[in-house]
Formats: sequence, C-alpha cells, structure tokens
Amino acid sequence: MARVLKSRYFKNRYFLEASIGFRPSFIWRNILHGREALKSGMLRTIGSGEQTNVWTSNWLLDDELRPPMYRQNTCGQASETICHVLFLCPTTVEAWRLARIEPPPTGFSTTSSFLNLHYLVAGTKKQSWRQSNIKSFPWIVWNLWKGRNALMFEKTRISASSMVTKALEEAEIWNKGGSSGSTSYCSKYMD
Repeated sequence: MARVLKSRYFKNRYFLEASIGFRPSFIWRNILHGREALKSGMLRTIGSGEQTNVWTSNWLLDDELRPPMYRQNTCGQASETICHVLFLCPTTVEAWRLARIEPPPTGFSTTSSFLNLHYLVAGTKKQSWRQSNIKSFPWIVWNLWKGRNALMFEKTRISASSMVTKALEEAEIWNKGGSSGSTSYCSKYMD
C-alpha cells in the first residue's frame, strides 16, 4: 500500500512535503490529516542541512525566542563593545589599577581596541611601569574576558583583584616554563 501511495502522491518528494494532490483517496486524506498531528510533535534531524530551513523547520527543543547574547551588557553603564569590556568597564578599570598599569594620559580609547593594545605593548618599554605586571598584560586581558564570560554564561561575578591575581600567576607560570637560563621566553619579544 505504501508503494502505491508514494507512486501516486509523492513520487519525487518526501512524505512530509507531499501535497493532497488531484482527486485524493479517502485513505490519503486521512493520512495527511494525521501527518499534521505528527509534524507538530516532530523535530528534524539536521544531517547535511541542505533540506532544512533554519527559520521555519522545527529543529530546536524550544519555541522561545532569545535575544542575541552579545548585546547584553555586563555592567549596565554603556553598550558592550570589546573596548568597553576590556578597558572601560568599572571592573576592568579597577583591574588595570590593581595591576599598576596606567591608562594613557587621555584615557583608553572608546572605539579602538587596536590603539589600546598598542599602548600596552608600547608600555612594555616604560621604566615607570612595574615590569612583571606589564609583561603579563596579555593574561590580564584574557582573564578580563573570562570574567566577562563567567558573568554572562554562569551568572558568577569575579572580582577585579581575583582576575589580576590569576593573570599574574598564569603569566609567571608561562614565563618560567619557557625560560632558558635567566631570560624568559616572553622577554625575548617584549624587551
């Protein structure tokens, strides 16, 4: 019976895409009526994704629309940009202060992460900065980002002092691990 119905009503299609057709039989009408109930509880296996429309196919476990995560703000003060998260948010300002890394005289840029990172790299040459801390700025940046993610995804707020302490520990481990004699691996590139 299945072969007969397939050859007559959905020869070149999948059953779930079949139309009622011309002069449908009583059996076919009832099958299509049951198919709608079946579709309402089905989830699609994606496979290659070629035949799945992500906007209309029922392939997620819930019907709830969610706002994009990157638009949520962690501190509630300004729009969340990379510059804000890493250099301007009150928690990160405190972290840079605790790390004894001074901001530029005019403050960190609000629009250019490149300028901010350039300032930090150029700062490795400044004698007034504590060298152990300035050489650890990549770990500070990384821990600031991890702190932001902990707040966003785990609802856990990490203090600025914890992030700086962790960053300094990780930088020290890295520098010791790559050392040969008294010169660290990083110092070859930072000095």
